[in-house]
Amino acid sequence: MPFADLCRQMQIARGPDEYLKPVNIGLLMFNTDPSRFFRGAIIEIVEFKDKIGDKFTEKIFSGPIHHQLRAALQYLKNSVIKERIRKLDTRAEAERIFNYPLTALEEALANAVYHRSYDNQQR
Repeated sequence: MPFADLCRQMQIARGPDEYLKPVNIGLLMFNTDPSRFFRGAIIEIVEFKDKIGDKFTEKIFSGPIHHQLRAALQYLKNSVIKERIRKLDTRAEAERIFNYPLTALEEALANAVYHRSYDNQQR
């Protein structure tokens, strides 16, 4: 199958053969650097270490948008989410408490990335 036909069937490009152009989702998902086309096509995670905001760590994720999402979620899981284990005298099992629920962070980040308006961010 010709590449142009494949892109049309996947609905990641539109137009006649002489002026076939990628659509936004094609650039976001299948381009190694979508930030070349959309300024906001990166994920930035900033973790503040104090209440004033002077001390913080920043992690930037780039590349295809679905790779960014996976990497950012892995970073949150490994570096941001902390677990506290407390042994209770009344039960055999220990109580596990997390600072953030992983499923809530996954849902919030996925919604932020996939439902963001990339149209207004073009250079």
